Amino acid sequence: MQIFINYNIHNSLNLPSRMAYGDGIFETIRVDGGRVAFLQSHLTRLQESAVFFELLPKKFDWTEFYCELDNVVDKLHDGVLKILLVRKYRGRGYRYTADSGSEIIMECYDGNIPYGWQTGPANIGVCSIPCSINSVLAGHKHLNRMDSVLAAREVQKKGWDDGVMCCQEQVIETTSANVFVVQQGSILTPEISVAGVNGVIRRILLSETSLPIRVIPRLTLSDCQNAQALFLTNAAKIVWPVNSLTVNERIIRYDLTNPLLERVLSDFRNRLSC
Repeated sequence: MQIFINYNIHNSLNLPSRMAYGDGIFETIRVDGGRVAFLQSHLTRLQESAVFFELLPKKFDWTEFYCELDNVVDKLHDGVLKILLVRKYRGRGYRYTADSGSEIIMECYDGNIPYGWQTGPANIGVCSIPCSINSVLAGHKHLNRMDSVLAAREVQKKGWDDGVMCCQEQVIETTSANVFVVQQGSILTPEISVAGVNGVIRRILLSETSLPIRVIPRLTLSDCQNAQALFLTNAAKIVWPVNSLTVNERIIRYDLTNPLLERVLSDFRNRLSC
């Protein structure tokens, strides 16, 4: 792994103090053959969150950022790039000044990452760890991820591939992906209004007018159990079909040949030329 902090390479990571508060945001980006998947969508979300959290000065040099990002991607070639913006403010306590700026950290993880449709379908379960509720933070990929950390440990212990996380009996996401169910000729996904991350692949899918996709205010476990198909999306695996969902020791299996699921997979294979 290589780490770049403010565009300079480091062999170890001297953590900015504000990381202790989760005072920052991050992007997880797939790189194949030096080509960044859905780069503009990632940068759009990064800029939106940076503005919302006041993480960058008003005169931030985006041109320099893009140039240095290209240099890092050239070094990575294949793998996953993580970009973190962590507030620079050095004072003690939670307060900060609005124009203090951020440390820019880029972590490079080498390796050929298989797409979700190449790894085999996922077998997932329902985590006992709930999503943290905060409508102000909902949608943003911020650094406060302790709920996902604990849920991921539960997934590991259970032997699942991933785990569904809920709040107030509402399905929000999994530990690392957004959730979509296919039900009665429609693709449904929950609102990201009180918790969860508005993922880049989720955003792309919701902009696709040729697919019958709807955001619904409340997606329940019952909806998931009664679905014909279920799939997950994130920036690394892109689309990951689900084979089974374990709910209270009951295993629900899904149709991996569902026509709507096949359309989604075909769409992303075409987008990525694979």
